[in-house]
Amino acid sequence: MSRDISKLSLLIAKEKELFIPIALGLLFIFLLTAILFVNSGPINGWLTALENTSYDLQLRHAYKPLLKDNPIILVDIDDKSIAEEGRWPWPRKKLAELTTQLNALGAKVIVFDLTFPEIEVNIVEEILQESREPIPILETMKAKFDYDELFAESLSQGTCVLGFAFKVQKEEEGVLPPPLMSIAPDLAEQLGIPNLRGYIANIPKLQSAAKNGGFINASPDPDGVLRFSPLLFRRGAVIYPSLALEAVRLFLGNALGEPQLVVQSYNKWPVLEGIQFGSLSVPTDSWGRILIPFRGKPHTFPSVSAKDILNHTVAPEKMQGKLVFIGSSATALGDLFATAITPIFSGVEVHATIASGILDRYFPYKPPWEKGVSIVLVLVLGVFCAVLLPHLGPITASMVAAMIPLVLVGTVYLVWIQNGLVLSFFFPVFAILALYVFNIAYGYLFESRHRRELRTVFGQYVPPTCIDEMLKKGGDFGLEGETKELTVLFTDIRGFTSISERFSAAETKDILNQFLTPMTQVIFDDQGTIDKYVGDMIVAFWGAPLDDPKNAYHSVLAALDMQAKLKELNVVFKAQNKPELNIGIGINTGLMSVGDMGSKFRRAYTVLGDAVNLASRLEGLTKYYHVGVLVGQETQGKTASEFLYRKLDSVRVQGKVQTVAIYEPICERGKETPDLLAKVDLHHRALEAYCRQQWTEAESLFKQLAPSNQSLYAVYLGRIETFRSKPPAPGWDGSYTLEMK
Repeated sequence: MSRDISKLSLLIAKEKELFIPIALGLLFIFLLTAILFVNSGPINGWLTALENTSYDLQLRHAYKPLLKDNPIILVDIDDKSIAEEGRWPWPRKKLAELTTQLNALGAKVIVFDLTFPEIEVNIVEEILQESREPIPILETMKAKFDYDELFAESLSQGTCVLGFAFKVQKEEEGVLPPPLMSIAPDLAEQLGIPNLRGYIANIPKLQSAAKNGGFINASPDPDGVLRFSPLLFRRGAVIYPSLALEAVRLFLGNALGEPQLVVQSYNKWPVLEGIQFGSLSVPTDSWGRILIPFRGKPHTFPSVSAKDILNHTVAPEKMQGKLVFIGSSATALGDLFATAITPIFSGVEVHATIASGILDRYFPYKPPWEKGVSIVLVLVLGVFCAVLLPHLGPITASMVAAMIPLVLVGTVYLVWIQNGLVLSFFFPVFAILALYVFNIAYGYLFESRHRRELRTVFGQYVPPTCIDEMLKKGGDFGLEGETKELTVLFTDIRGFTSISERFSAAETKDILNQFLTPMTQVIFDDQGTIDKYVGDMIVAFWGAPLDDPKNAYHSVLAALDMQAKLKELNVVFKAQNKPELNIGIGINTGLMSVGDMGSKFRRAYTVLGDAVNLASRLEGLTKYYHVGVLVGQETQGKTASEFLYRKLDSVRVQGKVQTVAIYEPICERGKETPDLLAKVDLHHRALEAYCRQQWTEAESLFKQLAPSNQSLYAVYLGRIETFRSKPPAPGWDGSYTLEMK
């Protein structure tokens, strides 16, 4: 009995722990469902944009390919045609040649994705009008140069459809073709078919010759992407067809009956659902639009260059009985659109795509109840996952969170392919994945106290990549303090006090920030840890919190990189009329204490010990020796094979009894030049003569080196002058005692 009570208690305790993630998950699902119900402007716009993105992804991976017996072919006024035949617009004479040749090749219907709203000037008539006297010979030639008439004759030889464009503004240019139908004025006002009063159409001569026409307007979504296309527009109670719809109507000819609108009544209000031609029914939305039934990427339809038609190089069988669309894919003409299937799609191919969909009875359709299905899926699947996922481990939860969206997406694709119904999977999938991420993150937060502590303690000292590696390895990384061999670096701006006296506090702060940021980045890049900033001084160390067997190498590399970065920074400072900066860097390797130290009021991850103090002394000695970087003998010994050094001295610094050899790193091994090696060798020979008290030889060699660093070699020459009058004590080992800090 007691065992059962214990199990029950554990179960209750576990359920209490799960209450918060379950409750928050359910709250998220209910809020998302409520948002989907909202139909306000901004929210509806955001939701539509997300659904459009989902549809675009779906369309790009699944569409109905073009059938093998496709009767549509494009005549493309492409870049090659324009290059060969002349710039656009072409003379009507050339268009007449193109039309005549297509008729001769047996094209059944010729469709122009072009508009001709202006009369082409007859050059002979223009000359006659400007002439003060009659010119009989030109009078006889006037008809020959009437290219509009020539084009009209070619249009009248076959079945041709010209494009025109409706405008919102009440402006009229050209003449409209015969309408598709007329409907009752009351019904026209109740339907959602857009009522457009203005238009840009073709000149009467051409339109009467072609007889037929269709509008070429495109209707991109608010994001500029073309997904829907209007099939019907109206002027009052008169309905006009799109270019593609009129082209199909003429192509099928007697196979179609009289057009009729398909209208259903909802709450006694008429709603357009499509247009019927006998047995051919084309579903539309209430505005008379259809989803463009894309059949593939650009250039899916067979195409012929217009220049090949004009050059008579196209075989008749290629055009016989075809529905021919004439348009342009040339970039300069601008008839290109961003579409759901690809960012660049030619306008003529959009019309051909719509015509192909009508001919093949392929009508992707977004039903009115699609949003309701999406909401139900969000609610049902969301509640299921909100309750289930908190009970599962990470692996099982990942499998569930992957399986349900895959099944859902697969089902949506199946419905799309088989029935052409567009159902959105975005919001149900988003809800499931959001719940999964939330539950994984929620579980992670309860297991990451140590991780947060590491980030809190070390975030200001080491780069993010180092933090990530620490999190992978685990451990306390010496937070309680430990003694280990590390390398420490001190750097300071020389003469910063005098610089700060010349500038305001704000200017001084700006200079300091511009200096500290790139220097810190160099230290981070070379795997260092920032200890502290003290005014213009930076203290950094290597080998903690992460072990670094090459801590001495990385510290010296950082010092050389800092000097190189300072040169770049001084170029910027000069351009900003700021002072040139010089820094001294001292580096030492040895045993030191490292850990989280301080009081209950303030703590820091830092290093302490004699080896640290020596690095600070070395930084100070860079001023005395007039060099940029000094390292101790321990650091030099560990990196002698990786860097070229010159020994500067053996010294006893303040507070030390033992002699310390100090070195200046010159460059990485492999980057030295013969001249540089010769100078370093000469320096060491001079230093050896100096230590042997061979003052004349040492003086001569130091003077040879003096041009490379006058200040440094003045130190040695000054000592030689002193030692000549006051020789060092017997048994002198060449070391020098410095009283400076």
